[in-house]
Amino acid sequence: MSDAPVQPEAKTHTHSPNHHHHHHHHDHHHNHQHTHTPPHTHGHAHEHHHHHAAPQYPNHVIHGPQQSVHLSIGVSFEESLSGTSKYLIVEYEETCGVCAGTGVTVENHGCDMCSAEGVYVDPMSGRMAECHHCSGYGLFEVGRPCRHCDGHGLASSTVEQKVAVPPGVSSGDFKEYMLPRLGERAMFYMEHSDIPLATVPMQGTKEALALAVRFEVKEHPYYDREGHNIILKAPVAVSSSLAQRGGTVTVPNPRGGVLQVEVPAGCRDGARLSVEGKGFWDHYSDSVGDLHVRLVYSDRGY
Repeated sequence: MSDAPVQPEAKTHTHSPNHHHHHHHHDHHHNHQHTHTPPHTHGHAHEHHHHHAAPQYPNHVIHGPQQSVHLSIGVSFEESLSGTSKYLIVEYEETCGVCAGTGVTVENHGCDMCSAEGVYVDPMSGRMAECHHCSGYGLFEVGRPCRHCDGHGLASSTVEQKVAVPPGVSSGDFKEYMLPRLGERAMFYMEHSDIPLATVPMQGTKEALALAVRFEVKEHPYYDREGHNIILKAPVAVSSSLAQRGGTVTVPNPRGGVLQVEVPAGCRDGARLSVEGKGFWDHYSDSVGDLHVRLVYSDRGY
C-alpha cells in the first residue's frame, strides 16, 4: 500500500461496529414477484410481500386442499448480492395412452404361409384348405415396443420454470409459483442437473400445483453479511503514519475488482470504515447497505 495520498473513489466514514446505515438508491426497481421474507429480517412490509414464516426445509410435499411442493435451492453470495435467475425443469409423467402403460403395441403381420389369405391349396388333394399356421385368420398379432413412449409405458412432458433471485435475497426468503398439474407425477430438477430435487405424486383433482422455492445463501470465504451491510472478514493493514495524516487504501470490491477507500486523518488502530452503497439492496426501503472494513496498524509492534 502506498502512503501517498490518492484521490478517493469511494466515500467512507468511520463509526462504531454496532451502528448501521442504509442509503437510498433509486437505480433499482421494485420486484413485483412474490418474494417472502421471515418476520425477523425486515421491519416494514411492501405491498407485494407477506410476513409469514418461510417453508421449512428439506424439500417436501404437502397434500391438502391445495397440493403444494416446497423446494430449497442454493444461491451464491455473489448471486444474492447482484440478483440472478435460475431455472427449474419440471418433468411430468403419465401412463401412456397408446399402450395403456404396457410399453407394447400390437401390430398385425400377414401370414407368410398363406400370403395372408387364411387358406391355401393342398398340394395332395388340390383342394382349398384352412391354413394351419394362422388358423385361417391370415394374420398374426405381433407385439412391438410402443413408439409413443419408447416402450417405457409412461409419456412425459417438460415445463421450464424461471425462478427470479432478487438482489439482496437472504437465506429463508422464498418465492411462490402456480404450476399446471399434468399427468400422474412431477419430478423437479435444477437446470443442467440429472438429480431430482423432489418427486411429487399427483393427488386429488386440483388443476394447479403450488410451488414454493426457498433460497439458501452460501457462505463466502472473504465476506460476512450483517443486515444489509457487508463485512470484510480480514482486517486491512495500514501504516500508523498514513493513518495519522490520512490517505487511501485499496480493498477488494464485493462486486469485483478493487476500491480506493479514503482513510481519514487521525484514524485509530482497529477503526472500522464504511464504504457507502457497496452492500446489499433492501427492496423494502429502496436503499443499499455499506461495505465495512476494519483497519489495523501494520507497525504496531507485536
